[in-house]
Amino acid sequence: MLIREFRIVMPLSVDEFQRGQRYTIAKAEREAVEEGVGIMLVVSEHCQHDLYGDGVHQVKRFYLTSYLPSWVQSFIPSHSFYVLEESWNYYPYHCYSIFTCKILPNLRVEIFSCYLNDKGTTDNVFKLDPVVLKQSKVVVFDVINDRLKDNKGGRYNTEVFKCEKAKRGPLNKDWIDTQNEVMCSYKLIKSSVPIIGIQNKAECGIVEGLREVLYQTHKDSIMWLDEWFDITYGELRELELLLINQTTQHAKTMNGNDDVIVKIDRIAVVDSVTDSDDEFQDAQTDL
Repeated sequence: MLIREFRIVMPLSVDEFQRGQRYTIAKAEREAVEEGVGIMLVVSEHCQHDLYGDGVHQVKRFYLTSYLPSWVQSFIPSHSFYVLEESWNYYPYHCYSIFTCKILPNLRVEIFSCYLNDKGTTDNVFKLDPVVLKQSKVVVFDVINDRLKDNKGGRYNTEVFKCEKAKRGPLNKDWIDTQNEVMCSYKLIKSSVPIIGIQNKAECGIVEGLREVLYQTHKDSIMWLDEWFDITYGELRELELLLINQTTQHAKTMNGNDDVIVKIDRIAVVDSVTDSDDEFQDAQTDL
């Protein structure tokens, strides 16, 4: 098993990022669908934790057949090859996702998340035991100054970041020490592919791929700040509901056999009550 902890420092507060993260996930998933990924929300429901309170339990399918070589696609049914994500979201203190794949039963990837109003300086935020902690390597990522391998034609040039609505930016090189709003997104990844001959390469490849995805989505949250900074929870809910309809129809079209999916999957959309804002409570009631 390969274990990595990523600390992504951003010029936001934890409260702000709750909206920003939801907006970014919705927009990023819409882009993924346009690039050929099939995404289906199977379950979304309220859940309860004794320590963390109200949360959301979700199950998603990511259909990835289009990423396979054509000769492999010819004998793997499109509705059979998907990665299953099951998650429990108790933002901001505890979020947990596990990824599995029916075709690769030994594959198991876990992501633990925690969000704090600090500069990425909290050690062992996930309370790992000494043995596991020793295996984990910590990597800190400055969302403004650190660059990505794939900048997508300048899309991630956060050096020129400026948000009129939030009156934030441009930021200098030492923004972490001078900016009032600073938070850190803590991510712990456990990648396990216990298959002789490919384990090390596969586990490293998965962690590297997830690292890029995490860095990209967090940079997107910053670059799209003007789009979501004043968005309400009610508007977010409508955006997410629209996305669910679009991605579900797309996944059915991709698979060519939606009867199987419809019989298996239960579509339920339920937000968690994680904010005392009256509008958010109203949006929760409307669902």
